Amino acid sequence: MARTAQHAEAAARDWWQQAGRGLSPDGYAGRAALIVATNALAEAVATLLSEQGIIAALDRVRHDPVAGSAEVVTLTLDWGDQRVVIPVLPSERTWRVYREPDGDEPLGEPVSTATVSEDKVEPNGWVPARAITEQLLQLLR
Repeated sequence: MARTAQHAEAAARDWWQQAGRGLSPDGYAGRAALIVATNALAEAVATLLSEQGIIAALDRVRHDPVAGSAEVVTLTLDWGDQRVVIPVLPSERTWRVYREPDGDEPLGEPVSTATVSEDKVEPNGWVPARAITEQLLQLLR
């Protein structure tokens, strides 16, 4: 049974809260919860993008220069004549778009960014998948 974007986001939000609502949770349980939250949020955003005709796939984890030493789940998609990578960071308002590197090469400099306005952020700090998708769509179209 396929999950809807709403189901995926609800799961992401729940796991993110279990992780302590941040990107640097304490302990294995917190880090595991953040991984599950990130995967579910990536699934929600990919689903919402596909509903608008942009096919995004959950990709492997990569080192995101913005996330310090952390590796994060990424989405990949075609943008114009290039393949791009978008790291998924729950509760982040600014989403960076990078050219897909060759093999295990690190991500370079972002080629663009999409920023969710602060008024779309929930009081607990959660940035909704629909708000993220709206900003990405403005950039990608």
